[in-house]
Amino acid sequence: DGSCGREAFVNACYRDQKLLKTCKKAMPFVSPAVPHTYFDVLTKDGGNSLNHEHLRALVQKSFENSLEAYMMDTAAMAAFTVAAVHSAISMGIHPVVAATSGITMCFGGIFRDLFCQ
Repeated sequence: DGSCGREAFVNACYRDQKLLKTCKKAMPFVSPAVPHTYFDVLTKDGGNSLNHEHLRALVQKSFENSLEAYMMDTAAMAAFTVAAVHSAISMGIHPVVAATSGITMCFGGIFRDLFCQ
């Protein structure tokens, strides 16, 4: 059925350091940072095995906390801000007002990141 029990997960973490690093990246708040604790956090519903949904959540959390996701989000916000400021200037809005609006958009993204996480 594709499920993984506690001992199999713990053994896999000790055999494959990438899996253990993925757990640490996805769940930096877990203490102590050992495979048994990661298993308990992933199976918060009290189950005795991990299924594909638990593992999908692990991968998703590790991506959300990754440098790559942060870099892509930053690049997208910068591109959107530059495009919006350029559009505002081309519509006749004073450049200072347009630049101030661009800075406001950046702070909006920062507030979103702070309040949504």
